[in-house]
Amino acid sequence: MLRHLQEETVARSIEVLEERFARRLAEELGELRKEFYLELSKVWKEIGKLRGEMVERIEGLRSEMKTEIESLRSEMERLRTETFSRIESLRSDIESLRSDMRDLRSDMESLRSDMERLRTETFSKIESLRSDMESLRSDMWSLRSDLIRWMFIFWVGQFVALAGILIAFLRLLG
Repeated sequence: MLRHLQEETVARSIEVLEERFARRLAEELGELRKEFYLELSKVWKEIGKLRGEMVERIEGLRSEMKTEIESLRSEMERLRTETFSRIESLRSDIESLRSDMRDLRSDMESLRSDMERLRTETFSKIESLRSDMESLRSDMWSLRSDLIRWMFIFWVGQFVALAGILIAFLRLLG
């Protein structure tokens, strides 16, 4: 009967420990999820901010280009009426505008490369979080196996001590 009681006690202890472990695991996973979503929201906010800046820059460039185009058209009409010497100066102006447009194109390419870099960084951070989660899982499994081993050693020690007390008691009676 004592043995049956011990087995029930051991079973209850194991159940309690398993419940505690499951709660702790759920809490840790919840915290990790919160952290993950917090970091993810920060990344999305940063992406949104960058998109807003890009849209503003593009709109500024568009309006600049529109105004430049309009000024070029009016200047071309005026230059048609002027002498041949003024035509040469117009050609140099057009060439500088082409240079500006090339610069604008290179700026746009730079913005595209920045977006790609941000995208790559975001994916690398996500992969880093995944590897950290895997590491945490393996640490938790290792801790669980250590806990089970120490529980086994404790209960074997308790059994040996109890058996020693029973043998001593039986010798005193007999």
